[in-house]
Amino acid sequence: MAIYWLLHSPLTKADWVSAVQGWPSFFYNYFDNLVFVDISELGIYEKAKKILFKNKYDLFDVNMLKHDRYIVLKKKSDVINFIKKTERSIFVIQHFVPNNDGMPSNITIKLLNKYNKDIILLFHWYTRYNVKKNMTYIFKSILKRKRHFVLLLLTKISCVSCSRLYFPFIFLPCKNVLGVVNEYASYGKIIPANSLSYDEYIHRFELPCLNGDYYVYIDQGLTIHKDSFYCSRNDRYMFHHEITNSLSNIEAIINKKIVIAGHPRCSYSDKYWNGREIHFNKSYELIDNSKGVIGHFSTILSYAWLKKKDMILLTSKSNYFLWDHLVQAYANIFPCKVYDMNTGNMDASCCCFNNDILIDHFTYKDSNKTNMELLSDFLSQYNK
Repeated sequence: MAIYWLLHSPLTKADWVSAVQGWPSFFYNYFDNLVFVDISELGIYEKAKKILFKNKYDLFDVNMLKHDRYIVLKKKSDVINFIKKTERSIFVIQHFVPNNDGMPSNITIKLLNKYNKDIILLFHWYTRYNVKKNMTYIFKSILKRKRHFVLLLLTKISCVSCSRLYFPFIFLPCKNVLGVVNEYASYGKIIPANSLSYDEYIHRFELPCLNGDYYVYIDQGLTIHKDSFYCSRNDRYMFHHEITNSLSNIEAIINKKIVIAGHPRCSYSDKYWNGREIHFNKSYELIDNSKGVIGHFSTILSYAWLKKKDMILLTSKSNYFLWDHLVQAYANIFPCKVYDMNTGNMDASCCCFNNDILIDHFTYKDSNKTNMELLSDFLSQYNK
């Protein structure tokens, strides 16, 4: 028996320890029979992505892994031969949505379905909320994402050609997300889990909040994140100008310094944040010990809400900023203030503390166990 962990995109340093990716480092060390199966080069999606876009993440050094616990499959025939040889095993699909890097997984999942293999889809990272349609946003996206459309078209073709997929098991954070699954797949048994933020809250529930004399800015790497294919050099300049000026203005308003919780997939020059402290992979600790939290639309804001922190959301009316509708959606969920980086105006949001979206998607509780423990319990039956 074995546990095969499918990688439909190259494993990065950030992914290796990421809860969003399902803690691959933990499970690699926890289960001796866990094997990573790299299918990122299956099909043409990743190949086209490399040609169209030069941005690359800092990849994890797979040479550090045992050679028999990291397998690369580049052709459909390789996948078929590999699947035929596996018996009484389970295949783990992490961080998978068909309109987001879905092609390699679509092909592989269809083959796994054909040969009646056990699959568990880790869906715990996903949140769904209602966002008002914004035609200006759509129009701007069309203008900026010309190259990105090639990848979107390839993914759409893949989804259609593979028809519906089937997942025998789903690791699910909230029942309403089943609507997302139903769009492209059917499923068997649900393994109930906690929402990502509530899961971190369980991990850290007994840790003291020190209330340090600072606010923390949750960096999402907007415009410079390597997934922001469509952002131009001018977009990056405008965002950098607005965000650094805005943080300085907010520091003057709140009379507190601001420290940066850097996005784990981004890197910065020493001068980028104008001398402010920046810490990577310390977001929860920084929130725990802060007076308040500043951000845009990161799901970690729900953790800040659980910790009863003051919250300021940043948006901008500038043309480059394509995410205002997402910021406004969050402003309708969390008690916060909204600061416009373009105009310098700050307004209080109107929200309901008992909002169904907040409770179900962001702070959903299914078990007193952590998700790591729940998934370990399930996978243990394949570790014999």
